Amino acid sequence: MAPDSQTNERSLKDTLNWLKETIPLQKVHYVIRLPDGRLNTDTYQTRVGALDSCDVVLVDEWVYSIDMNTVTTTFRSTAPLAALSGGWVEPTDHGDKRVEGGTLIDGDRWAYGVQLTSKTKDVSVSVFSSPQMPPGPLTDRTDRLSLQSFNDESSARRVLTAFLHAADLCRQKVAGTVTVADGAASARPVTGQVDLTTAQIAKTVSPTVVVIQGKADSGDVQGSGFILSKDGQIATNLHVIRDLSVANVQLSDGELFDSVSVLATDEKRDLAIIKIAGLNLPAVELGNSDTLTVGEPVIVVGSPVGLQGTVTAGILSSVRQLSEGVKVIQTDAAVNPGNSGGPLVNGRGQAIGVVSFKLHATEGLNFAYPINYIRDLLGNLQPPMTLEHMRAALGPATAADRQHAGPSLKDTLDWLKEKIALGSAHCVRSDDLAAVSMSEQSTAFSLDSCTGVLGRVMRFAPIALSRGQSEFAFRFTLSLSMLTGGKVAQVDTYCPASAGARFVSGDRRAYGVILTSKPNEISASRTALGYTDASSVVETSSTDNFYLIFEEESLAQRVLTAFLHAADLCRKKEPF
Repeated sequence: MAPDSQTNERSLKDTLNWLKETIPLQKVHYVIRLPDGRLNTDTYQTRVGALDSCDVVLVDEWVYSIDMNTVTTTFRSTAPLAALSGGWVEPTDHGDKRVEGGTLIDGDRWAYGVQLTSKTKDVSVSVFSSPQMPPGPLTDRTDRLSLQSFNDESSARRVLTAFLHAADLCRQKVAGTVTVADGAASARPVTGQVDLTTAQIAKTVSPTVVVIQGKADSGDVQGSGFILSKDGQIATNLHVIRDLSVANVQLSDGELFDSVSVLATDEKRDLAIIKIAGLNLPAVELGNSDTLTVGEPVIVVGSPVGLQGTVTAGILSSVRQLSEGVKVIQTDAAVNPGNSGGPLVNGRGQAIGVVSFKLHATEGLNFAYPINYIRDLLGNLQPPMTLEHMRAALGPATAADRQHAGPSLKDTLDWLKEKIALGSAHCVRSDDLAAVSMSEQSTAFSLDSCTGVLGRVMRFAPIALSRGQSEFAFRFTLSLSMLTGGKVAQVDTYCPASAGARFVSGDRRAYGVILTSKPNEISASRTALGYTDASSVVETSSTDNFYLIFEEESLAQRVLTAFLHAADLCRKKEPF
């Protein structure tokens, strides 16, 4: 295989590996009481049978149980990825539509299916049931490949995007062409042009990366930038140059320019374009940040602590809405002090972002502003001004401007409140007396400042008995600034098999976001709900750790990162 073909294969391989890792994390579970009082328990999960090339085998497993009588139906779908032509995400409301006249009493009300389509009946589907129901395994051909087991819409949409990207790469592999960004507007097929190797990208892009350094009232400042034009226009972060009284720019070959002017600034997005008196300088090619694909390979080229031309590789993890009118690109490519202002580059050596920040106390969560924001600035350049004139025009920098540590405290807490509510685990177990449906829900009781009340609400509902459900609330009150660390680890739910009890369905294990503090800094309480004397059933104590529960490991990791970021911001707010 030719070297160029190998690099394109790696891009496809990265996408397929991401899909193989992400799909098995998805599972939908719910319990419905039928009109005749019987209990219907359903669990959906998708597994990857094969996904190492341009042929895919997916296995959708549906476990259907009524009063402990269980039938497992398996849908095995096989399709060539190149045949997939489109798709959509389809919601299902188990509370309304799943069983006519039934009542949802536990589990996921909403689920999301990824529907992938082909123009002809290129998808082979085999259906198996256990215990076997006549007439035995069924096989058919259809124009749709379905994955039914997503419990959050964002994951479903990311998987849909990745499948369509893989399908496009497989078609290009067959046709011998690939798609590249063409300027700032559209994309066009170009025969024979494929992704470059990391070494090729470094050789092409490193000469365009510069070191920006100077003096501010706070001391020496250093960052990166990259050349946009042969006459010396340079993109960087605003925070790199904002406080500089004097500055110079050093090229990759060591040439030094000590006269710097400012052509454009964007405070909201922390971007700037500066100018040096260059002539025939190497300039980076700009990509199109509106056509990015989650899972595609990316590279950070910068000058961390003065090491020019340093290169780190990773993948594009997501594109997030940071605030109104501001998007950021997330990558796991390493970002270090001094990388700020350098380019985030795609597999074709095109700049798709301006590296800006990472979340403190974390690895793998690094961010860049999309390159199309720089395109906007290039279309609105101002007459050159000095650094002093720029500072006068911008006014004093706020604490947030100087911090440049990512999302604000308010944005982080709002994001946490939204995502914590998604954390849950559900299961059903039975003993000699009855089957019991159990659920555990992560809850942010209060999280509007650096003092929060977090915890879990547990519900136990006997299925066949007339006794109502019991609830217990675990509340943990803490100052976020006192958090010292945390981790994500698997935790048991309350349904593992034990003496006298057996697991029926749902989650045997889940993922806990375990947050830690100094000894006895967290106030804990346990309240029994669902009783007439609920207010008197309270236990209190102090502890140095607690956990929130999540079904999906990737979401748990993101929540942990956000908590550590919020803790860092809260510590910065405290004067002593």
